[in-house]
This record gives sequence, C-alpha cells and structure tokens, in this order.
Amino acid sequence: MWLLILLTATVDSVISRGLFYLVLRRLKMSVHAIVMTLSSIAAISWAYIFFDISPTARQLIGGVGVLVGVTMVTIRQRYAFYETRLGKRGPCRAAIA
Repeated sequence: MWLLILLTATVDSVISRGLFYLVLRRLKMSVHAIVMTLSSIAAISWAYIFFDISPTARQLIGGVGVLVGVTMVTIRQRYAFYETRLGKRGPCRAAIA
C-alpha cells in the first residue's frame, strides 16, 4: 500500500510540474498569471463537484474577490491594447469616430 501511495505522489508531482513548465513556455506571462490566480476557484469547484464539500462563506467571498480582480485586470489589458492600437480614443469612441 505504501508503495502505491509513493508512486501516486511521485507521478502526480512529475506530471503536474511537467505540464506547469510546458505551459510557462507556451503562454505569455500575463495570461499565465491570470490562469494561476483562477486555480483557487477551480480547487473549490472541484471539491464541490467530486467530494460534495460546500464552500464556506469566506471561500465564496474570496472567490468573488478573485473573479472581480481577474475581470478588472482583463478589462484593463484590453483597454490598454485598444489605446495602443487606436490612440487615446478607446474602443467605443473609435467605433463612433
């Protein structure tokens, strides 16, 4: 039994670290940082789906905070992208002009 536990822990670590470093090479760091931030929400969701563990109020508040933060960063990055491509007009004003 201990051999099975040791093998599972080792294989899990090797696979997860291997995939982590593979993704680091393929994605831009800004995208990778946002995805890593969302991993806590994924962990809470998986715990609820597979183990029927309901999140606490503190976890729900934290998850909402993470989602709001990721949304704000994503919107800011898109707005900065439009500013650099369209000038200071932004996406809405550029469509009107």
